[in-house]
Amino acid sequence: MPGGGIGIILTVRLPYSMTSLRRLGVVGIKGPFSYERDPRRKFVRLIMEDGRDRVMTYGRYLMTVEGGYWIPGHLDIHHVDGDPGNDNLGNLALLGHAEHARGHRGPAPLVSSVCPECGAGVVREERVVRRMRKCGRTGPFCSRVCAGRHNQRHQVTFHGGRTKAYS
Repeated sequence: MPGGGIGIILTVRLPYSMTSLRRLGVVGIKGPFSYERDPRRKFVRLIMEDGRDRVMTYGRYLMTVEGGYWIPGHLDIHHVDGDPGNDNLGNLALLGHAEHARGHRGPAPLVSSVCPECGAGVVREERVVRRMRKCGRTGPFCSRVCAGRHNQRHQVTFHGGRTKAYS
């Protein structure tokens, strides 16, 4: 369906009875189901005591039921084998969001350049160099010493010959 509506309805037997979910305030379960945009990833709709629905991934649902508590939002469910369709408990791991993102992103790309002060070679992360150039800064420098020398010389010319900005 266009707009990311519910597409394929999967008929998978849920591994836990409702009695284990009642203490979390769940009175009903719909699903698991998947959306057209990613049919491998399954979702579950939980009906709460107050009548609201709570939609979560099937992996988060399994970890919630297994642990007996709601998984906090700052924790992600990681599929160890990289397949979002494999929701076996042995394939799921709880990770902090930053650690999870770092694992999927891989190593940062590096850029080689030359220090504008001494001419030495410099290797920095591409995002750092891009941000410096976007902000109009000079660099990257090979060390704090070179950055300090450059900035001191820049202040001398910028502030009319004074060596300090506030003298």
